[in-house]
Amino acid sequence: MANRLGEADSNSTIPGGMKGGTATLSAGSKVVNDSSVTATCIILVVGQGGLTNLGALSVSSRVNGTSFTVTSTNVLDARTFGYFLFEP
Repeated sequence: MANRLGEADSNSTIPGGMKGGTATLSAGSKVVNDSSVTATCIILVVGQGGLTNLGALSVSSRVNGTSFTVTSTNVLDARTFGYFLFEP
């Protein structure tokens, strides 16, 4: 499977069992739909670009088997971010 990390609001499986993708914040948050989310998975979030209205990114909630939410400390943050999910 091709790695599609450069595409907006996409996800793909990365060799080694990690899953990743990109998404874009709207009003400082984004719900990312991903059925591989578990209570124990590690979710890494990395901001991509953006020069203004940047805040600290965090995973603010998760729903097992469904989704997780990324939230910025700045409600005006509208940048794209990359994410990776993997089991410890």
